[in-house]
Amino acid sequence: MKKLILSCGIATLLLGAALAQDYEMEQCELNPVIKQIDSMFYVTFTKDKIYAPQWELQQYINYPKDSLPRFTDSEMFLRLQAIPSMVPMTYTREVKGLIDFFVYKRREMLTRMMANAQIYFPMFEEVLDRKGVPLELRYLPIIESAFNPHAVSRAGATGLWQLMYGTGKMLGLEINSYVDERRDPARSTEAAVTYLKQMYDIYGDWHLVLAAYNSGPGNVNKAIARSGGSRNFWTIMPYLPAETRSYVPIFIAAVYAMHYAEDYALKPAEPKRELYVVDTIRVPGKISLAHIAKTIEMPLEELQFLNPSLRANVVPFTQNGFPLNLPVNYFSLFEARRNEILNDPLMAQQDVVMAMTATPKIVFEKIQKGETIHKVAAKYACSVAEIKKWNGLKSNY
Repeated sequence: MKKLILSCGIATLLLGAALAQDYEMEQCELNPVIKQIDSMFYVTFTKDKIYAPQWELQQYINYPKDSLPRFTDSEMFLRLQAIPSMVPMTYTREVKGLIDFFVYKRREMLTRMMANAQIYFPMFEEVLDRKGVPLELRYLPIIESAFNPHAVSRAGATGLWQLMYGTGKMLGLEINSYVDERRDPARSTEAAVTYLKQMYDIYGDWHLVLAAYNSGPGNVNKAIARSGGSRNFWTIMPYLPAETRSYVPIFIAAVYAMHYAEDYALKPAEPKRELYVVDTIRVPGKISLAHIAKTIEMPLEELQFLNPSLRANVVPFTQNGFPLNLPVNYFSLFEARRNEILNDPLMAQQDVVMAMTATPKIVFEKIQKGETIHKVAAKYACSVAEIKKWNGLKSNY
């Protein structure tokens, strides 16, 4: 009878632990940061066309859960401390629950994140190192955008690093109807790392920097004041917005999951090799991506993937030519068909329609001494005769 009672007790404990774990997983599903990661990951366009088909990945994604390792609290603590990181890898029950969520329940997502790391990490690390920011912040776009450069939050934050419009403009990014450099991996990385460095110069603590990155320095300053002046994230945590309270724990969990992925039988999906052997080629514009892709016989989805800053799928006109990203193996074909590429019939047709339907716009130009009417005409892409007509001039003076 005693053995039976003991066995029942153990069974009850195991059942209780399993129920507690299920509850923690459900709570993770409801977490606003996790929900944002999910939404940005599952709407990532052309997912099947960006990664090489590897059916064997399914055996890692669907790996039997009871065959995966489990670690005690003390082991988890030591494993976190073993990660070379300037950002403190603090261990809490919430961090533990989020780690379990990533490595046991979001295995497919991690295979994609590991693949995207091959594309983006070299660029991230170069900028982080150059600006003196901890390299482990290369994991930040995982929880910001799920490595989706087209990601847009409900609040309007955009790109890999989820920069707001005002922050992007403050950091010198170009944002207009044709181009949004918050979506450009290189330009947005420079801006985001600069912003992170600015926040560290203010707070001197990377946990507070992450909190400020998520909710803005204003909310962090209020939380510091309400806590009595503490500059410790875990102390001011109750005074932060709900989303920000879990932001640092989720970052720590993501770093752990990526760092120890192989321990949990996770393998990266393979990105198509040509997608990250790329360089830029100057294109004078105005040319549609569809026309370029068709002319050089390249899948449009891949060209869009490599040029996420082009929000209208059109290469805009710029004075020195727009730097278009292309796989290097398409360069010779692009040059061979350059004249055909530059003659985009669709854009030419649109320009004619716009010219016929556009409402006339009056511009006043202050003429400087020595300036000619021909120079003004060239500046505004019109003829000398048109300027003379608009201004009632009978001569070229």
